Amino acid sequence: MRGSGPAGSFVRDVYKVMLGARLLAEVTREQRANDESEERRFVHADALGSPQVMTDRQGTVMGSRRYSPFGERLDETGNA
Repeated sequence: MRGSGPAGSFVRDVYKVMLGARLLAEVTREQRANDESEERRFVHADALGSPQVMTDRQGTVMGSRRYSPFGERLDETGNA
């Protein structure tokens, strides 16, 4: 994705790491004129494969989600 913001123009790529149909991680790379950053978020799912918690490289919880028994999203915190 190309875009621009207060700090100037940028290019952002998001890569999804999958195991079959299951999302394991997301890697976001952002490039600006003289700067490049990368963020990795790891997905922790329940027994049915629904994403419950996302953590960073250090294991810090970035966000969480809860679902009803029928898959309806009940709540979400952070950037899950």
